[in-house]
Formats: sequence, C-alpha cells, structure tokens
Amino acid sequence: MRFCMIVWLLFFISCVSERELNPLLEERSILGPWKFSEYLFSPGGPQIHRSLVAEDKAIIFRKNGALLSHGFFQCDQGRYTLEGNALTIDFDCSEEPEKRVFILSWEGDNLYMEPSFPRCIEYCAYVFVNEL
Repeated sequence: MRFCMIVWLLFFISCVSERELNPLLEERSILGPWKFSEYLFSPGGPQIHRSLVAEDKAIIFRKNGALLSHGFFQCDQGRYTLEGNALTIDFDCSEEPEKRVFILSWEGDNLYMEPSFPRCIEYCAYVFVNEL
C-alpha cells in the first residue's frame, strides 16, 4: 500500500509544472510600449527620492530586437538584447553613447531600469508603466 502511495505521489508531482510549484518564475515581457513615469535617485545615504515625470516620454520594445524612443533617449531608435535581467541597448547616432546597459527589475507591473553602464554614482532607476 505504501508503495502505491509513493508511486501516485511521484506521478502527481511530475504532472505539476515548475511554474505552478514556484509562482515567482512567472516570465515578464518587456515587449510593447512603456511610459516613463518616475525617476528614483539617492543623493547619498539610505533614503531614495522619487521624482514624478510630467513629460510624455516612452520606449517601445519590438519583438525583432528594435527599440523606439519617444523623447526618453537622444536617439529615437536602436537595437536591444536581453540576457537574464541585463538589457543592452546599442545606438547608431552621435547623440547617445554607442552602448547602454540597464539592470531590469519589477515592482508589481512597473518596470525598473537601473543604469549599469554608464552608471550613476549613487542609486538611480527609471520607472516605466506598461501602456497596453
């Protein structure tokens, strides 16, 4: 009887997906339009200040690796790659550094882009809201 219960339990566990066992594995997508909503920064020390953004600035991530910028970057287009939580953006214009790297994180539905290269001296992050 004990053997049957173990076999049944193993069968049941093998039918449950890894995502069901660990809901934190839910995949997030950066595809689509993202509106710039806040700038977070620390002038030194543990406090983080929030600065709401009034301007209409946005980024659009396309499935083919193209990036469109509406007022957020100096260049209005570029290419991006995503490896883990590292977002690399390559520009082909003189107004921006050739390459920018951001570390991505999420808080709820908000996308946080923390510059990694070039980097802020203290903590800083750009907060985006999905426009879909």
